[in-house]
Amino acid sequence: MTARLEPLLRDIEAQLHSEPELALFRELSTLTRETVPHLGESEAADYLEMLENAFQDTRRFDVNIVLLRIIPELHRVLGDNVTKKTFNAVVNLKSWLSNQRLIQFLEVLPLTAQKLQSLSAFQRYLSLSEDLAALSPRCIQPFLSVSSTMLNKVNISGLRHWAMVGAKSHTHNEEALVAYFSLQSADSQAVFQQQRRGCLFIDIQRQLGFLLRAVWEQTFFLRPQIAELEDDSRTTFIPPNIQQGVIHLPDALETIYFNGKSIAPKSLYRAMATHCGAHLIYGCARNAQRYNLLQQQCIGLFEDAYVEALAMEDHPLLRAIWQPFHRQDKHQNPLLDLVHALFLNQGASLTEPFNELATMFSDIVNFNGTLQAKADKISVLGMSSPGYWKKNPTQNVG
Repeated sequence: MTARLEPLLRDIEAQLHSEPELALFRELSTLTRETVPHLGESEAADYLEMLENAFQDTRRFDVNIVLLRIIPELHRVLGDNVTKKTFNAVVNLKSWLSNQRLIQFLEVLPLTAQKLQSLSAFQRYLSLSEDLAALSPRCIQPFLSVSSTMLNKVNISGLRHWAMVGAKSHTHNEEALVAYFSLQSADSQAVFQQQRRGCLFIDIQRQLGFLLRAVWEQTFFLRPQIAELEDDSRTTFIPPNIQQGVIHLPDALETIYFNGKSIAPKSLYRAMATHCGAHLIYGCARNAQRYNLLQQQCIGLFEDAYVEALAMEDHPLLRAIWQPFHRQDKHQNPLLDLVHALFLNQGASLTEPFNELATMFSDIVNFNGTLQAKADKISVLGMSSPGYWKKNPTQNVG
């Protein structure tokens, strides 16, 4: 792609005649030479296409220039695929917004990307902007003025719910619309407060990175995991997971109550992050398609206990982070008793509980009885009542 760059720049320059255009082109040429080598092939092609069209679309010239200027920063934060998504959003918004408003939209995107730290969340912000423009274009100016600041206090799902309530409720009342999106009306403040979560990922991301580095003396990459939107008011929680070596944690967490005690969101984040770190250090990658759902659940539970046990052997202080999520009483089923005996170091050795667990897992997975008989066997082992495990973040990664 770099081979195409210089001929393209020469062709564009040859078509320009005024000094202001040439001065602007020289600025963009420098920016392009610095940017393109760091982009993926398709991303670079999209960027060069935008550059080529920028000096031909005189009607949206200023908008295109701002777009070209912000793409490098967006790419630095969010990675590949952001160029096309941002360009498509601008194309869609042209139907409803003036050049001035489009420029305002583009100028808030770098800060928004910094707050969201996730391409999927950024895509939802773009979609939200398009939905608001289509529903009530007059709300865009006040929305853009506060959206980046609000992302310090709510996640993208909460921002969407708050914004859509205002746009739908005050579409035909400009005064009420401006008051809502400026957080000056009572209903706006009430809806906003309902969307505030206990702790945002972006508020603790650096602390988690320092914690993992202090434990294992290496850098871990963490990104927010965005909850799936079921509608404008409800979201579906997505458990922490690891994708291509990157730890993905929920973008916001609230206080939970477990084993008769409240657990703060930051404690929950620390438990999730260190558990995922333990998987990366002591676990091994598996192809989930090789196993059925029952096998995945058994292997996951087994590995959750395994990586935590090994991590605590090397770093005993991790026990204090994970201890609140492990019951010390009897569960009245052998599977959970064995897992927690392993965690609580009640086995005679590190491998002894695993031998019994392995036999038990093998018995479940290879059982050839009827479906009901298999369900009964799983129920006896505690696998069929997920209430406890849903509250325990350490089981979702295994």
